[in-house]
Amino acid sequence: MEWMRQAREIFYEEVLKDYMEHPRMIILSTHLISEMDSLFEEVLIIKEGTLLMHKNTEELLTEGLSITGSAEKIDTWTKGKTILKEQSLGNTKSSMIYGPITNADRETASDSGLQFDPISLQELFILLTEEGADSE
Repeated sequence: MEWMRQAREIFYEEVLKDYMEHPRMIILSTHLISEMDSLFEEVLIIKEGTLLMHKNTEELLTEGLSITGSAEKIDTWTKGKTILKEQSLGNTKSSMIYGPITNADRETASDSGLQFDPISLQELFILLTEEGADSE
């Protein structure tokens, strides 16, 4: 199935080339977000015919974060935040959160020894559209 991946890559390259020559809005509908995320300026997430979200891609990605550290510190830091997913191993916990993070939030997390990592657009899409997920 390597030829399918190569065909998709050629398609994406051609879309981007054509857009650069003739700038305009191009609407793409896909579940293969990870293959195309570098092309997106804006993201609309639609679930069962309802618009869940319409945001600038960069803004959306800065609001989805994974934070890792001691379970106690993670629980304290994430209180009141939207938690999309949690995983624990021993005393270490990782929480994927969604929402605006202030500089004060980042400073508090850093002072507590917590580590931030980005969430991919694909992962964020999955988490925001899962059954029971609440987004804006």
